[in-house]
Amino acid sequence: MNKLLAPLLALSTGCLPFVVPPGKLSAGAGPAAGQVERGTGDLEPKSVTTLRAGFHPLSMMPESSSRRFDAGVGYGGDLVFGHAPPPYNRRTSAHGPYLEGAYYPVRLPAGGATFRWGARANLDLLFLEPRDVMGWGGTVVTELEIGGHSSGAFADADGDGAVFGTAFGGWSIGAFAGGSARSFPDSRYGAFTAGLSARLPFMAGILCCAWSGGGGSDSGSSSSSTTTVRLPKRRHQTKPATPVRSSPPPDPERISTPKRDELKR
Repeated sequence: MNKLLAPLLALSTGCLPFVVPPGKLSAGAGPAAGQVERGTGDLEPKSVTTLRAGFHPLSMMPESSSRRFDAGVGYGGDLVFGHAPPPYNRRTSAHGPYLEGAYYPVRLPAGGATFRWGARANLDLLFLEPRDVMGWGGTVVTELEIGGHSSGAFADADGDGAVFGTAFGGWSIGAFAGGSARSFPDSRYGAFTAGLSARLPFMAGILCCAWSGGGGSDSGSSSSSTTTVRLPKRRHQTKPATPVRSSPPPDPERISTPKRDELKR
């Protein structure tokens, strides 16, 4: 019963579990050339921006950052920009799944991390917009990476929330440069791209957000909850009796004396 209540309790308090598989992200850009057939308003590519996100299970192996080989599977896309006669759109896109393989013959220790250099190749299955035409593509680049291995728990908290969990696997940051080619029925283009990459280890944990429970709002409405301040009770005290002031003795100079005329009578 407690196991069933735990997820509900986490949701009610603003906490959500998360899982990040071992993966690799990359982004690059560069000049392009070719022809994209669109029936009317053909596009002449001039530049391409590439985005990729892949699953790399070999990053979970011990000392993965210093190994020669790596492999992954993922999904990527090209944003193609070029020239087209007005008023036709001057950009298009191609996207789809890919397979990746890499070989790093140079591996050198760099403090607590590992520096490695090599090459990687991608084989792509692509769909060209806007007519969703299927084609294929390939990419070959040279790549530099510096990375290491993560293992253990992590935690971080501030005024906006908290996150804690565990991480295991290889991490890295890198840079690459190389060429790619894409081919579709009646369309093809190629590009030279350069960019950055990042490898993420496996991570799992809980993310909590701080929800404000106060009633303050921009409209100036008062909070529904009020704070009562209780003052300490005063003990009953009897007032001291006010002393009675005795009247001062009469001034002998002010005492009236009988007039002389009255005494003569």
